[in-house]
Amino acid sequence: MGIVSIKKIQEALVDFCQYQTGYVATEREVRKLLESAFAAADYTRKVSLITHEISSYAVELDGEDEMEFWNDEAFDASLVSEDGVILGTFLEEPLGGSVGGEVTVSKGYQVVYDCTDDKIMLLYVVSTESTDGMTTYYRVETEEFEDFSLYGFIVSVAMQTCMNLV
Repeated sequence: MGIVSIKKIQEALVDFCQYQTGYVATEREVRKLLESAFAAADYTRKVSLITHEISSYAVELDGEDEMEFWNDEAFDASLVSEDGVILGTFLEEPLGGSVGGEVTVSKGYQVVYDCTDDKIMLLYVVSTESTDGMTTYYRVETEEFEDFSLYGFIVSVAMQTCMNLV
């Protein structure tokens, strides 16, 4: 576990946002939008995030990672990022409601800042959530964020990121 600053993440987000818009958005435009969206973080002393390992498959119980499902070898083989921060989760409405009334299945994306490579990773995610509080995530790296909206993305990622500041 480590700590990464918001400023470093913002720099990586500039490249990510430009790529997702097909470089239609200028670097200056993206920087200004990010500065505005993260302005609240600048007014506090809480301008860092704690990093952790992110695997391609995760199980959570009431929001807490359940690591006992993995042995060390399986966990190491499934690492997407050894030192990363999930900046935002963008799930669509559940697919066809729930399965058997107890499990809801959703798909979408997670945006991760990888500290090792100093870059933003886009992960395609399939999530299942049961009524007993267990959530599973299956993640795989992808390139394109379908129906990417620059303004909506920046506002959402800033809000989700700021909620995790330390």
